[in-house]
Amino acid sequence: MNWKLQPLDRVVFTLMGILSLLIGLLLWSGDHTLPQVREFSWQNKQIAAQNSAFILGFNRPMNWPEVEKNLKITPPLPGKVSWSGKRLAYTLLDPIPYGQRFQLQLADATEKSLSANYKSKKMRPFRGAFQSRDRAFVYLGVNATETGRLILSNLTQGETKVLTPENLKVREFSPYPYGDRILFTAIEASASNQPDPFPQLYTVSTGLQVTPPEDIADLNLKPAAPGEVKLLLDNQEYQILKFDLSDDGQRIILQRAAQQSGGGLGQVSLWQMQGDNPPPVDQYPAGG
Repeated sequence: MNWKLQPLDRVVFTLMGILSLLIGLLLWSGDHTLPQVREFSWQNKQIAAQNSAFILGFNRPMNWPEVEKNLKITPPLPGKVSWSGKRLAYTLLDPIPYGQRFQLQLADATEKSLSANYKSKKMRPFRGAFQSRDRAFVYLGVNATETGRLILSNLTQGETKVLTPENLKVREFSPYPYGDRILFTAIEASASNQPDPFPQLYTVSTGLQVTPPEDIADLNLKPAAPGEVKLLLDNQEYQILKFDLSDDGQRIILQRAAQQSGGGLGQVSLWQMQGDNPPPVDQYPAGG
């Protein structure tokens, strides 16, 4: 039986031969790709005091003492280095100073040696950039139309913004840990002349950029324009006496008193809010 190659078969076998030759040449000549940084976890981000460490990820294991020696941060940020596999972690020794921009440079480090006769390749130079949060603070206004209103002073940008509207007079306030919002109690300006007006609980956005730590990145802190006010709890059934915000900003503890039909106050008790969610109606006061 005679078997004859068809034209298409000849093309397929020719291509297979060429590809096999190219693969053989590549294997014979070795890996020509250079070691390089593939990931910098702080690249182009705004960092706060809660962000204590960054990650550098490489395309291969590196000579880590050389990486540590050649890693430069300007202005300097003292820290300690640890590594595992292809990733290096740099942990700051002190909280990052606010209101500054930083450059990270790494060059002249080599990959990990594979054998005594192997000549390690020098890495491709890397440059990264990040910045710390603006130097800013919030205070309660006392002058003219600013009286009783929350005001954000951004020293880094040289800006001052009034956050709360004129119809609200703020009683107490507490910033959230990442500076994106302020928790506060306030009364209506029209009720300020009443002997004992009942406050309500609100949040207001600051407009500051936020980059939460990696382990709580699921907070989904979306940037918001400054001055967006949200009512969390009204004063229809309970009077808010005091409040406190947890260190992570995820819980609010309230001291509230039930309002009686005659106008007086009933039992005073503690209540807990998870995030911005109001306490359940059937929740008994904490510790009661």
